[in-house]
Amino acid sequence: LEAPREGAWAPPAQPGFFDAYRQQGFKNVRVPVRWDAETQQVPPYAVNSSWMARVEQVVGWSMGHGFPTIVNVHHDDWLDDQQTFDAKLPRFVAIWEQIAAHFQNYNETLLFECFNEPHLMTSKQLAAMTQACVTAVRKTNPTRIIMISGLQWDNPSWILANNLTIPDDPQLML
Repeated sequence: LEAPREGAWAPPAQPGFFDAYRQQGFKNVRVPVRWDAETQQVPPYAVNSSWMARVEQVVGWSMGHGFPTIVNVHHDDWLDDQQTFDAKLPRFVAIWEQIAAHFQNYNETLLFECFNEPHLMTSKQLAAMTQACVTAVRKTNPTRIIMISGLQWDNPSWILANNLTIPDDPQLML
């Protein structure tokens, strides 16, 4: 679900993939999702309901196979831009509010990852984005695990060398 359009880079997700993942010994699955093309560009920044249903279908296949599953914002480079970050942050928040509300009744084996591999925004912008994501998710998911990351494509060396701003929240994962 991360290609500009599903199926552009690989076959569309299908239930049999999850059987194959299990047979290969995988223990959890990340469902990378590109939200940009399926979200309005103007307020209220509504996510296309058929896209949300498709994401839910794939998450359902994963969780139905017993996999702890991660949903994220993936390849949404429109936010990872120092010059336009502030103007675009409200759209990012709206996307996470919708994701969180949609999946709020799912069990704790569904995790959220705020943003995959940020690399162009500043440290200050990363901190603002991370806090905004956590705040948006916590409105409807007070205990769900949320994955956060550092800059330079989530490079561990960057995380260790820089003072990563971590929101005050007990359910965060790096």
